[in-house]
Order: sequence, then C-alpha cells, then structure tokens
Amino acid sequence: MKKIFSILFVFFILVFSVRGNYGNPDINDLSQNEWMKNGPFELSPERGRFALTYTITENRNLYFPVNLAEFVLPDLTYRNGNYVSLFAPGVSFIVIPGYLIGKILNIAQVGTYFIISIFALSNFILIYSIAKKLGASEVSGILSALIFIFATPSFSYATTLYQHHITTFLLLFCLYLQFRFKSFFSHFITWILIASSFIVDYPNILLTFPLGVYSLTRIIRKRINGSEVKFRIDLRKLAAVAAAGIPLTLLLMYNRAAFNSPYQLSVAIPAVKSINDDGSPLFYGQSLNEDSFVRPSTNYFFKTRSIINGLYVHIVSPERGMVFFAPVVLLGTAGVSVLYKKKQGKTALLVSIAAINIVMYSMWEDPWGGWAFGSRYLIPTYAVLSLFLSLAIDYFGRRNIFRLVFLFLLNYSLFVNILGGLTTSAIPPKAEAQALSNLFGQEQKYSIDKNWNYLTQKGSKSFVYNQLFSKILSPQQYFVFIFILTSGFMGCLSLSALKMINYYFPFPQGKNENFRNINFTALFRNQ
Repeated sequence: MKKIFSILFVFFILVFSVRGNYGNPDINDLSQNEWMKNGPFELSPERGRFALTYTITENRNLYFPVNLAEFVLPDLTYRNGNYVSLFAPGVSFIVIPGYLIGKILNIAQVGTYFIISIFALSNFILIYSIAKKLGASEVSGILSALIFIFATPSFSYATTLYQHHITTFLLLFCLYLQFRFKSFFSHFITWILIASSFIVDYPNILLTFPLGVYSLTRIIRKRINGSEVKFRIDLRKLAAVAAAGIPLTLLLMYNRAAFNSPYQLSVAIPAVKSINDDGSPLFYGQSLNEDSFVRPSTNYFFKTRSIINGLYVHIVSPERGMVFFAPVVLLGTAGVSVLYKKKQGKTALLVSIAAINIVMYSMWEDPWGGWAFGSRYLIPTYAVLSLFLSLAIDYFGRRNIFRLVFLFLLNYSLFVNILGGLTTSAIPPKAEAQALSNLFGQEQKYSIDKNWNYLTQKGSKSFVYNQLFSKILSPQQYFVFIFILTSGFMGCLSLSALKMINYYFPFPQGKNENFRNINFTALFRNQ
C-alpha cells in the first residue's frame, strides 16, 4: 500500500509539472515565440527530437522540409539533398504513441512530453525495487527513489523531451534483471536493452559496457580446483548475446532510410550552421560543399585534457555542479562501503557505471550540456547514488549528525529542483552568460538564481498551471504549493526512515515489508 500510494503521488506531481501548451502545433506554429522561447521548445534537443516525431507521424518520412529544418537548428545535418536530425532516433520513435494520443485530445506536444514522465515514474519504481533487492528497507527504498525524481535535476528532464530518463530506465531495468534473475530470458532481455540504449543516445555504448561485462561474467563462470583454473560457459545463455542484433538491425534500417547507408551514423556527418535563402545548407566553418568538411571523430567529443575542467563543472561549479543542484545524493557515497561489505560484485558494477558516466562526460567537448539546468548528463549517476543512499539511510539513520545534514540537504535539493522543473532549463554556461552580459549591457544569470528570476518575472512552463491555475494562483504560489506538498510527504518518510518516528503519514509501518512481485516476473525466474 505504501508503494502504491507513493507511485500515485509521483504521478500526480509529474502531471502537475509537465511542460507544454494547449493545441496541436503545425510547422508554422512551431517557430512562434509561444512555442519556442516562451514555450516548451526553448532548447534545441527538445526541438530536434519533437521535429523527427512530427515528420514521421505527419509527413510519413524522416526528412525535414526547410521551415521545419530551421526550427531544428543547430542539431541538423544534410545528406543526399535532405535535412535530417543529428540525434539518435530512439527517443523520437518511442514518444510517437504520446504524440498520437495527445493529438486526439488537442495536446499533441504535451502527450509527447508526458511519455518521458512515464519513464521517470518507471525509474522511481525500479530504484525502489533494486534498493529492496540490495537490502534496503521499504521506507528507505521509497525515499531514495523519491529523492532521485524530485531532489535532483532529473525532475527538470522528466517534464520535457530529453533522452536521459529513457537511458536511465534501460540501465536500471538491466540492473533489476541481473540482480533478480539468472535465466536465459533475463540475459536475452538485458542484451536487447543494452543495444536499445545505443539507439536512444550513441554515448550509451560506453555507459552500458559494465552491464555487458557483468552479464558475461554470469554466463562464463570461473572455477578453481586446487592449482587448476577452469571456465564453464553456459552456451544457452551465451546465445542470448545475439539478442543485441534485434535493435541494432532496426538502427541499420533507419540509417539506410535516412542516409542511404546502413552504417552511417548522424554524428559522423557535418552539422548545418544555417540555411540560406534558397534553402541550401551552410555548414560550420565551410562552404556549401559538405564533402570538404572534415568529419569529426571520437577525439572531437572526448578530450582527456578536458577532464579536470569537466569534473569541476559536474561536481562543484555553480553552473552545473552536484554540490549546488543536488547535494543530498552525495550522501549516497556513504552507502558504497555498506553494500561492499555484503555484495562486492554488485558494488563494483554500480560504481563503474557512475564512474564511466562522470569521466566520459567530463571529457566531453561540452560538459555543460549546452544551455541546461544542472548536470543533465549525470542523471544515471543520480540514480546510482540514490541506490547507495537508501543503504546509507538505513545504516547511519540513527546518528543525529546524519539526520541533521540529511534533512537540511533534502529540503535544499527539493527547493532547487522543483524550482527548475517548474520554470526553465535554458541556463547558459558562465562564459556564455558573461559574453551576453557584455553584449547587451545587462547581467545574465548562469545558475539557480536565473530560475528564480524566471518564476517571478515570466511564470511557469507547467501545462496544468497555465491551463487551470494561472487565474487563481501566482507562479510563486503554485511553486510553494508543489514544494510544500512534496517536502511534507518526503519529510514524513524521512522521519520514519531515520527512526525518528515509528510510522509515516498516512500508512502505519506494516509487519510484512517484503516486496510483492508482479506476476509477469515469473517469466524471468530460473527454472
């Protein structure tokens, strides 16, 4: 009952926070300020992915007409006489059902965005389930999952159209399968999900590498008999690796249709800087001849000399740093040693995923993630830290200093991220903000204070607020309502998890804390 009520609570807050406008925008509407600068398509990743969904459903092809291509800039490429998206296609295909259902209700854009909210809700369920499997109590598992959703920048990206929650869902689902089951079918689905993550976002091939290794170690077992070392391979389970070919085949089909070559990835094609009056492309630093452009390699995106600056940006900078945007999850590092004492292999897997995530995007050419709220690249790491946090709460929850620090950081993190989720993600890096300040002679904010200015001066991007509550509540009052509701619910959970009370509102602690398995999990059970 506790879990069900918490799921309904998360769903309720996401519904009240998802960004959007009423109506089904067409190509001409999309370029208007009410949809772009002042609306849900304020940043190019949202525009690029929605545009591909739009052209698939409305135009029945993968190409952008010139006016739609101008809407997509700068995440645009040009191939064989057609404008095509630079992004991996997975997200745009996944959200098509939301677009079609939303279109029937005259909220096509909102329906599209809400698919991401559904993945965020699924991530809440998975974090809770994995935390329980790792040994966390029910209340701590629920609380840590709520912290991931509402007390980290993941909340801002649960209400708009980005790939991060889908990537995190695929990672968490793989973890759940590997921790919960040992059957052929669990390995089969794991490898489908690993390959699918590549279609969602190309760098995920590195992020999911530890999962692939972990799966193989459970298929290829080492046995030591005296001085002899023998390896036993379960050929039936090893065959499950071939399941990765299913989503990869779909990617090859997309590449052939979009670029006339199954092996051509969009990231290896030059990006379009602007579109000339005659509709022809102008590439970055080059003339109209795209063949003269030197195609980027992985060195273009990953630079080892950038890692120190990248770590600063992701961890401690006021622009994106975890210390400023989600300090409560840093307490999860205390849970690493707790899990390591019991489950070294699972600890190594979780730590390696977080480490690869942080190091990879610290070497990224743009560690800021463009204009963004917090470090959006680290959303998978927030999920991993939330798992460790559930164990830290159980282990250290009786210590007064931990209680004090935890409750303070929790409410601070909730305040910051609910503010970000209800306002804007268009926060420039410091260097760009200073350049804009010099250009326009007016100070440009580059941290959380920009979100507060947006709330007080422009309002909220929440669809529900603008349609139902804007005439009876100010944006500040709506923000306070969501914050108090969330903080109050999680505060009651915290008091229970920290052993400060014996129950939390509205459900008393039950004697049976065991997770009730859904029937479909029998499919994965080892025979």
